Amino acid sequence: MNILQRFDNNNVLIVGTDPSCDILFDVKKHAVYQSIDGKHLSIQKGTDDFLVITDLKSKNGTKINGEKISQPK
Repeated sequence: MNILQRFDNNNVLIVGTDPSCDILFDVKKHAVYQSIDGKHLSIQKGTDDFLVITDLKSKNGTKINGEKISQPK
C-alpha cells in the first residue's frame, strides 16, 4: 500500500509503537523497534501530496536522511 493511500479521511498519520498509531511498529515482534516511542512522529499530507514529518518529542528524535530534525520538515 502506498503511504498516500493511508490518508483516507485523515490528514495526519501517527507513527510509533502504541497500538493506536496509524503506522505501527510492533516492538514485541521486532526488538530493533525499541528506539521508537509510543507516538514517535507524525506525517501530515501537505499541498501537492508533499509529506511533512514532525517529531512528537520522542526520546531518540527523528532523522531524515541522517539529519536529526528539530522542526517540521
